Amino acid sequence: MGTTFQTTAAGSGGPSNYSSQPSWQTSVVGLPTASGGPRYLPDVSLFAANGLWAHFFVYCMTDAAEGGATCDYTNSTDVNDLAAGGTSFSTPIMAGIMALIDQNTGTSQGNPNPRLYQMASAEYGTTGSQMASAEYGTMGSICNSSLSTAVDKSCVFYDVTKGDIDVNCTGTTNCFGYSSGSSAIDGVLSTSSTTLGPAYPAGTGWDYATGLGTINAANLVNGWVAAASTTTLTSGASTSAIGTSVTFTATVTTSNGINISGSVSWSSNTGCATSFIPVPTAASAVVTCTTSSLPSGAVTVTGTYSGDATHVTSPGSFQEQVTVAPTVSFTGAPASAAYQATFSVSSHTNASTTASYLATGACSISGTTVTMISPTGTCSLTASWAADTNYNSATATQSTTALKANPTVTFTGAPATAAYQATFSVSSHTNATTTASYQATGACSISGTTVTMTSGIGTCSLTASWAADTNYTSTSATQSTSAVKLTPTVSWSTPASIVYGSALGNGQLNATASVAGTFVYVPGPGTVLPIGTGDTLAVSFTPSDANDYNTATGSTTINVTTPATTPVNLVVTGTTTRNGTILVQVIVANSGGASAANVVLTSVKVGATAATTLPQSLGALAPGNSARATVSVPGSVGVSGAASTLSPKFFGTLCVNTCGAMAWLILPGRLLPADR
Repeated sequence: MGTTFQTTAAGSGGPSNYSSQPSWQTSVVGLPTASGGPRYLPDVSLFAANGLWAHFFVYCMTDAAEGGATCDYTNSTDVNDLAAGGTSFSTPIMAGIMALIDQNTGTSQGNPNPRLYQMASAEYGTTGSQMASAEYGTMGSICNSSLSTAVDKSCVFYDVTKGDIDVNCTGTTNCFGYSSGSSAIDGVLSTSSTTLGPAYPAGTGWDYATGLGTINAANLVNGWVAAASTTTLTSGASTSAIGTSVTFTATVTTSNGINISGSVSWSSNTGCATSFIPVPTAASAVVTCTTSSLPSGAVTVTGTYSGDATHVTSPGSFQEQVTVAPTVSFTGAPASAAYQATFSVSSHTNASTTASYLATGACSISGTTVTMISPTGTCSLTASWAADTNYNSATATQSTTALKANPTVTFTGAPATAAYQATFSVSSHTNATTTASYQATGACSISGTTVTMTSGIGTCSLTASWAADTNYTSTSATQSTSAVKLTPTVSWSTPASIVYGSALGNGQLNATASVAGTFVYVPGPGTVLPIGTGDTLAVSFTPSDANDYNTATGSTTINVTTPATTPVNLVVTGTTTRNGTILVQVIVANSGGASAANVVLTSVKVGATAATTLPQSLGALAPGNSARATVSVPGSVGVSGAASTLSPKFFGTLCVNTCGAMAWLILPGRLLPADR
């Protein structure tokens, strides 16, 4: 080896050209491929130095049969002779460790590699720093052999992370530092011939230089059959609302008393990163996951302990009930409502719970019916839903402004029509506390509740008014009555009988009325009625106050008696014709024994043709006296020289002791030639 340290002794790490990667050589950080590659060597390393830089195994041979003697390290001979190294020493040492494992488990273990890689996976994890903490700074894993005596006492493998397999070389292929010639210098194996790139460096986890690393024999033996672990998950709140933060705690416990290491990986629904167990620790550890990303419903959260070299993996789970805000609606409350008004509210939710209602302020609620109990303030309504399996609790509110109510009122008693000076009573009612006041305008007046019609035309307008009180608004109600005229009373007593010939006057035409006005009689004053009984006298009354009273009529009857004297005689003394007109001279003679007053010639007819001008008054005729009257008829009447009927009619009052009745006489006559 000499001062140049040139030797071909070295480790044998590297990929196999003959065997493929076994199924158990996986899940350890540092392996070149996860699976499907070649077989990678070595698996583990032990101290195998054979004296370079005074590094070697110290042994003692005491078997005398084999030439051994009591070991005495006080002399240099023992020191030099009882030291060796290399594969010939490390291999039986590893075999001895396996023998201890067999002894500890009580059974042959066969190929140890699957368990070795399983334990290394638990110790290194996927990054080689599964047990890393700030305590060791950038040193990485607490099982890093560079920590020397500070390495954790629970480590099964000591991860060799420094150095490489250095083999001297010559040539220009993968050989750095080689020079030829008289002063040839060997190079060192490298990935490059121009720069030093160690071909098989030590590194984190598995590497070609040391495999899984060197081992702690005691921990390997004691942890070969990994102790059971229990992972228990608990929640800070078994029910939580979606989107809110909840903390899960994983408690990992073991039964073998060996310090626990490793990590807890959380289910993806938490969004939590892997939680590493802090070091140093005892046979139990606690880690937490705080999340607000859980979906709704019954959500299973898992925390799986990774296991370590001496403890198996174990899962834990917890079912968290995550609720969401339900969809709710609460409707029905108007913007405002009057005192004592009622209205209904309704609600809906997609949760399974039923709303409960609360009313405060100016209202009360029974079921879903709200009653306004105050005329002022605000009615505040709340619908509340309890949480159920899937939904949070929820509330919704409505409000209604309280108002005074319109009172219920009635105002009655006014007829559709009423006559001038008529009276009637009105009445009113309300549920408010105020009393109605009344006002009358137009064709009436009011005193108390009594209305008097003050006109016969127009409209009587009545108003009842109620002032506002604590609970009710002011209001009013109206009625109206059309005014009608009053018909006056016409009174007319039956007059005494009169004798024929007596003219009507104040003694007969004497009707009276209940109001002032004028009378028009038919027949009128001065009329001489014919003899008879029950002749009708009529009167039309026009009141002076035409606005308030109608016109009125009245009637009575009168009897006209026959005079007690002989009737007068009627004599036609002559006729003559003048200018195409027949002049008829009528001589009326009183052949009776008493005077006749107011003798009037009322009608003269020649044949069917009436004469004009009539009537003519002949005045008073004393007994034996006569009077003449001349009337005319058209000249076309009758035939000249032929006989024609002359019909005169008159009336007069013939009084001896009593007045007699009308008398008349119709005599025949002859029409004479003209100008005779």
